[in-house]
Amino acid sequence: SPKFTPTAHVMLHVYDIFATPDCVAMNRVLHRLGTGAFHCAVQVFDLEWSFGPGQNDYSTGVFSMEPRQLPGASFMKSEGMGSVRLARADFIKLIRKLSLEWPGNSYDVLKKNCCHFCCELCQRLGVGPVPTWVTNLAGMGAAISDKVEAGEQALLALDQCATEARRQVTSKVLELDQ
Repeated sequence: SPKFTPTAHVMLHVYDIFATPDCVAMNRVLHRLGTGAFHCAVQVFDLEWSFGPGQNDYSTGVFSMEPRQLPGASFMKSEGMGSVRLARADFIKLIRKLSLEWPGNSYDVLKKNCCHFCCELCQRLGVGPVPTWVTNLAGMGAAISDKVEAGEQALLALDQCATEARRQVTSKVLELDQ
């Protein structure tokens, strides 16, 4: 007889990263502009899954909780990502694999955060990436951070060149004085 594979509905739950009134108000304005500072999690079956800094260097950053119940955050909205035919055991295998790939000590607020994890999980489930408004503020921050880092490296290289030029000029002046 054919094996029954259940349909799993995939929901993206989006939270204001902080539950303070100012943060919630700011995110409502930013959301209208297509961005914001969010925490997100993906619900598959009866739990939602997300990613954060681990408790120690060796722990995973992947965690689960009851849907729409993140402590300290304000639930904003849910986005239906689609449905997949998926056995619960196969989903657990995927989560175990992601748990190894997403250690807590790899968390970076701009480059590898909960929104990036949710995007990866949704893509692996075959329901596509998360909406761009969820990740683009962190993406802009990462791009700025990269530019600042590149600028710092360029300034360091320029300083090293200037130091070498001063050394060579000093050496020539000392030669001429002899």
